[in-house]
Amino acid sequence: MTKIRIFIADDQLILIEALKALLMATGRYEIVGTATDGRDAIAQIPQLKPQVAILDIAIPGLSGIEIAKQMLKYYPEVRVILLSHYDDSSFVKDALKVGVHGYVLKTGSFNSLIEAIEAVQKGGAYLSPRITGQLVGALHSGKNILHTGETALDRLTPREREILELIVDGKSQSQVAGELFITVATVKSHRLSMMKKLGVHKSVDLVKYAIKNGIIKL
Repeated sequence: MTKIRIFIADDQLILIEALKALLMATGRYEIVGTATDGRDAIAQIPQLKPQVAILDIAIPGLSGIEIAKQMLKYYPEVRVILLSHYDDSSFVKDALKVGVHGYVLKTGSFNSLIEAIEAVQKGGAYLSPRITGQLVGALHSGKNILHTGETALDRLTPREREILELIVDGKSQSQVAGELFITVATVKSHRLSMMKKLGVHKSVDLVKYAIKNGIIKL
């Protein structure tokens, strides 16, 4: 039986090694490459030609969504699964808008990842059960959480939302940079970008805006 070729990108090396060992133990998959940085991942994937790319949504360098957007534009044959801690509808919407094939929560089981790989490899799609439940609940309540009408909030990238959450938690720019393995200059650049997108002029107003509009929950 021909093995499915898989590429894994995540900022946690220990998670990569664990997934690699578990997937290879099934005898069904071949791990053709790994990366802990988004730019490294996007450089490797075209050369290694995996059938399935498993991408951490918040990987440093380029986010999983940004990688997926580029990969699906130039290499549509690669099936993309995002791994994420976030079940917020804004992240799911961003992922689906760029065309990812799977969205798997890291809080789920290893079997859910296997199910996702098998589903996308056969041409289907996969969402973690919690995400599916939220979508169904939204439809029953008359809400369309995947609406395409863009607002200022929708223009924030996953990386910007992640930085904003850390800022709201009281982290300094140097602490944010340390946690995300990026430079302080990069944090400053994202902060200025967020302020411009949301139409605020002070960092304290950025935090107030985030809380008021439900981007971050206290």
